[in-house]
Formats: sequence, structure tokens, C-alpha cells
Amino acid sequence: MEQNDKTKISTKETEGVRISQREAEEYRAYKRQKKVAEIMSAIARSASPIDMKDDIKKLVDRASRFRQAAVKVTPVVFAQVQRELLKSCVGLDCIVGGNGETTAKVKAYEAKLAVKAGARELTLVLSSSHIFTGRYGEIRKEIQRIKRVGKRTKIKVWIDKKYPYPTVARIARLASEMGVDYVCVPYFFGCERLRYDLLRTCGLEVSEVETLDDFKKMAGAGVERIVTTRVLEIYTEWMKEAETLPVEMQPPVKALLPAPAAESEKSGKTEKTPASELKFV
Repeated sequence: MEQNDKTKISTKETEGVRISQREAEEYRAYKRQKKVAEIMSAIARSASPIDMKDDIKKLVDRASRFRQAAVKVTPVVFAQVQRELLKSCVGLDCIVGGNGETTAKVKAYEAKLAVKAGARELTLVLSSSHIFTGRYGEIRKEIQRIKRVGKRTKIKVWIDKKYPYPTVARIARLASEMGVDYVCVPYFFGCERLRYDLLRTCGLEVSEVETLDDFKKMAGAGVERIVTTRVLEIYTEWMKEAETLPVEMQPPVKALLPAPAAESEKSGKTEKTPASELKFV
């Protein structure tokens, strides 16, 4: 009962006491800087897809400005994008295998050309026929071929969302166990759960993330790579949020609290600081 009374005293004595205007502004500035740093860190882990119908120079300039991790391209536009990315920190991620329905030998040849041309990452599109018919031995062979070709590049495996979730999870585990660097899937509800099916050495890449809410959700879930065509819009909208922090984002109330419980017990009574003696800090 005595402990409850002390708690009530502390709560009552802190009511109505607030920090100074200068300290509040400093705290808001600190929170804003922290938020901006979080945004830039998330954007730096993203990637942008580029194909023939896009304004390649514009998208490459944007990727360089945001210091994105990579741009995802097909072999057709690889050389052009590479020329635009000259001396940029942005990596080149080349998709091999087309729609997946080519032989492992052809995919390995595409991968070899991409690596020779300077690709830092290779995304292997698996055969739908092999997945639907459960030919996991053939899937293993495809991955092994690409790994042999791209020894110094990051190897990724693309899995479409048209398959049942247990199938996607099984292939993700298989690829992870074979030592690929990323398992790639298009965005779908609950896709972040795949992280629990992967080894720690294998990351998850989620593409087709086109809204700020989905982007924040993936970043918050710890997804290692987020692919989006709307990086500028997402960045702009997110930065506006950082510039208009809500009013309730303020530091804890500061006040003069009563003496520690040990001292009060020694004196045999509980001292209460009059409200008139409370000071603004």
C-alpha cells in the first residue's frame, strides 16, 4: 500500500511539467535526422528494374543519385546500362534464362557473357516446367551451373508467386542450402515470412514493391533487397513524413521527484515536494 502511495506521489508531481521550447526543437531535430538516416539506409538497399521501353539514362542517373544497391537488367540492355553506369557505385544485376523455359546450358552461357561483361549479380529464372512437375534434381543442376560460372558474383534465384506458398518455401530452402546469395520473389502478402526458410547466409529480395506502405513493411521486416520502379515517389513521400513529425513525438517529462525510497524510510516518513516548488527545466 505504501509503495502505491509513493507511485501516486511521483505521478502527481510530474503532471503539467514540460521541457523548454529550445529543448523541444532540439529533440525534434534529432528525431528528424534519425528518421532521414533510416530512410536513406532503406533506399540504399533497394534496386530498380530497367528494360528497353524505359528512359535508360534517366533511370541510371536516378539510381546513382540515390546510391541504390543495383539496377536489374536483361542481357539486351546490359551493355547500354553499363555505359551509363560508368564509375558509379551502383551494381549491375543481369537476369539470365529469359522466362525460364530455356535449357541449363543456355542459361549458363548467358551468365558467362554477363560475368565477362562486368555483371556483379546474376538472377537465375528457374524453369516453370521443372517447378510444376517437381523436378527438383533439374533445378539443382541449373543452380549449380550458374554458381560454377559466376564464382565471384552474387547468385540469385527467382521464384514466381504463381506457385503455392509451400512450393515457393521449398524451393527457397533448396536454393539457400545450395549457397545462393539471394532468393527473389515478387511482392505478395506474407512474402517476408520466407526469411525464416532461408539460411543466415542467404538474403531475401522482394520485387514489385510499388507503395510506400509496402516498402516500409518490407524494410521493417528486415528484407535485404527491395526492388521498385517508384523509388523517387517513395523517397519523396517518406521524406515529407520525416519533415512533419507528429506533435506527440517529444521527450519524457522532466520534473523534480521526491527523495529516494531508502532515505524516506530512514526518516520514518514520506516527504512530498510542494507543487509550488516544481521548476521548469
